[in-house]
Amino acid sequence: MELTLTADGQCVLDRNIMESIGALPGGKVEVSRQQDGSVRIAAANKKLSIHEVRHAMRQILGDVRIADAPLEEIQTTIASAYAERGERGLQ
Repeated sequence: MELTLTADGQCVLDRNIMESIGALPGGKVEVSRQQDGSVRIAAANKKLSIHEVRHAMRQILGDVRIADAPLEEIQTTIASAYAERGERGLQ
């Protein structure tokens, strides 16, 4: 895939590429040069606040205490909270 650079050095990523790396319009991506000279593009990871995690947990788990929830369900909840923000969470 070829990208065209503007005079300011900007380019637009194809929507399929954005979705495959977990980035959303208006979101941020990280670009890094690899040792072999290639370039890696990935969605920028940001940490959620504890309040955002708790809110997501309450929405998904309802009144279930976190201590009583299965670990897999907790991990899924955290990943969903990241996804709502257009970012990648647990990998």
